[in-house]
Amino acid sequence: MENQETSQPEQNWGLCLGANGQRLEVESPSKSAAKEAGVLTLAGLKLTRTQLIIGFATLVLVLYLLPMVVLWDDSHIRIHDNLDSTVPSLTFLNRYLASPDSGSGLIEPFLRLGTPRIGYTRFLSVIGVLWVVLEPFAAYLVNDILVHIVAFVGMLLLLRRLFREQINSWVNEALLAGVALCWAILPHHTAYGVSIAGQPLLFAAFFNFLRCRARIWDYAIVLFFPLYSSLATAGVFIVAVLALIFVVDWVCNRRANRRFFVAVALLLAWYFVLNHRLIYEFFAGSGYVSHRTEFAQTSLTFSGALGLARENLVEGQDHAVSLHKYIFLLAVPIALFAGFRRNRSLKWILVLLGATAAISAFRGLLQWNAMSFLPRVFQFDRFYFLQPTIWYIIFALCLLMVASLDLGYFGSGKYYAVALLVFQFQFVANSNRLRLNDVDSIVRKVMGRPPAGEMTYRGFFSEELFRDIAEFIGRPQSSYRVVSLGIFPAVAQYNGFYTLDGYRTSYPLWYKRAFRKIIEWELEKSPKWKEYFDTWGSRCYIFSSELDELMYTKQRRARVYNLELNTAALRALGGEYIISAVDIVNDWTNDLSLLGVFENDDSPWRIFLYRVRDEPVSAQRR
Repeated sequence: MENQETSQPEQNWGLCLGANGQRLEVESPSKSAAKEAGVLTLAGLKLTRTQLIIGFATLVLVLYLLPMVVLWDDSHIRIHDNLDSTVPSLTFLNRYLASPDSGSGLIEPFLRLGTPRIGYTRFLSVIGVLWVVLEPFAAYLVNDILVHIVAFVGMLLLLRRLFREQINSWVNEALLAGVALCWAILPHHTAYGVSIAGQPLLFAAFFNFLRCRARIWDYAIVLFFPLYSSLATAGVFIVAVLALIFVVDWVCNRRANRRFFVAVALLLAWYFVLNHRLIYEFFAGSGYVSHRTEFAQTSLTFSGALGLARENLVEGQDHAVSLHKYIFLLAVPIALFAGFRRNRSLKWILVLLGATAAISAFRGLLQWNAMSFLPRVFQFDRFYFLQPTIWYIIFALCLLMVASLDLGYFGSGKYYAVALLVFQFQFVANSNRLRLNDVDSIVRKVMGRPPAGEMTYRGFFSEELFRDIAEFIGRPQSSYRVVSLGIFPAVAQYNGFYTLDGYRTSYPLWYKRAFRKIIEWELEKSPKWKEYFDTWGSRCYIFSSELDELMYTKQRRARVYNLELNTAALRALGGEYIISAVDIVNDWTNDLSLLGVFENDDSPWRIFLYRVRDEPVSAQRR
């Protein structure tokens, strides 16, 4: 009997979809098979198969999100590129919009002369609105919940559209819902909104445009996505990929898909409208030179670049978390081994694997020292923000392929597909250390045991402690400037202090050079911090050569014995106080006076407050 694959005409390559009605699909066991949804009576209610499966997945997602709701600001929240930067910036945005200076285009919490508005999240966005209408943690929580809901709904919708022919059994439908659930509980970096988590929702809409089946909801999704995502982080690269799909489809089908083109143009135009300040400053800005112009040129050897590409392919990237290692090392090999007789399914896995491998190779290539001629102002390698979505489409393909197997003596492939799904789910769930800490905190509260001492949102910002510091100083916070040591400047900023230091993706180059004079002697003593500041510098912090980390709590005490700050340069920028989480033993030789030590039982910080003396008495450093 002739093989089923060879008895059918060969389809056009890969992305040639839409105009000729071809579909992206894996082969179903039988396209004439019955597709009736099963009905189950539960507690007197008749539920369809789809309702029951999606309902169960939704319940699991609710349980995943529940600990943050229960703990509120005692939740454990990511610090890196989140609490140390985005959250205080958004919190200040709320205050800024209510201030009389909001029309000036400058924002004041970081630099003495103001940071351009482009350095902050735009107001006309879902995240911006949340931080204006809600208290900071409530805004953070609502944003987190929304991102995970959009992630689940978007991936489920995309998979059901891609594999509609395979939704012909309980197992297949459960597998697709399970993949969507794994995607939804990933520790998405919610500070980016739906830049990554919401990509499946956007691609589901564009799949309908490609198939010429778009409805009003698909246009609504195209307009919604730029309101809740970042142009620089993901938008540029999504538009580039969509444009490539349009061109390939045009070449393969010999006819342009005008609806798809209009949708891409609409997405790009709406991004431009919402980010007009950023785009104007990037292309036509006058007088503003960003510190990014001094970003280090690439320095990896060819073997090092290959290593980076290999790491990205297997482990992913920290800001685009996918936790796909076992999809790549386990699910894909099993599916490929099983797929030699199913060429269409195998073809799509190979195409998508090739795409993610090309993205990893491109990232490594850009870091190769032979590419040092490229400008560093913009990160062209951020196509890796598309990789998580690709990996979970690959995962769904693998599961459906394995589930379709009849292994004879070894049983049905459905059991192996379910086992792969369960394994990936537990891997994703157990990899989210912050959520596990939340569950542990709830258990400890129920059992009447003290908390484990892990950093929480409330502890990180310690509003009561910093309120005591502000009251001790006794002056309007806008009338003086502070810097921080051993603690993120974000903590002071969140609590209303005006700081000379901070973490910004873009700020004036002249300011970086002026600030460097404050820490120049410490940088000379520390190759680590010198390279960190001079070759990057987005963290414009006070560094000490005696400190290896950026954060020191009461549980991790430290002292600095030989700090050498240029306090004259600090005074020149208007700095009057140092908020330090470490004891500066030689404060007198740095023209500093210790005003007091602040701590309480609810805060993880012990703060040493120093005043910069107006009249220097220390010897000048030679």
